Amino acid sequence: MEFCEKLRLLRKNAGMTQEDLAKKLQISKRTIVYYEQGIRIPRFPEIYQVLGEIFGVTPEYLQDNTQDTSAANPDNGMEEAAQIISQVKALFAGGKLSEQDRDAVMRELQEVYWEIKAEQHTHQ
Repeated sequence: MEFCEKLRLLRKNAGMTQEDLAKKLQISKRTIVYYEQGIRIPRFPEIYQVLGEIFGVTPEYLQDNTQDTSAANPDNGMEEAAQIISQVKALFAGGKLSEQDRDAVMRELQEVYWEIKAEQHTHQ
């Protein structure tokens, strides 16, 4: 996946606008548009670092344009987890779920974790 696709996906999953991201990076919205259209890539390594901190991924993940990012990135599991957490955070902060529904989502996530852990324990 190309940098432009990763950036657009991470930004949208975090519930951010291009303008929000531009403000966090202290750059113009137009630059974000260029990044997401694949017209430009960041010139300074610091941009990748800050993007990584914002979205919970490594700068290397953002710079890696290979199709199979899981093979190229041994920490992909943690990055996937960080992306999921970012998505859940955006979902909860977006106000689209009632408090009761947020509680139900959290219970379901916990149940899935404990079910899989129990299955793995019984197969050892």
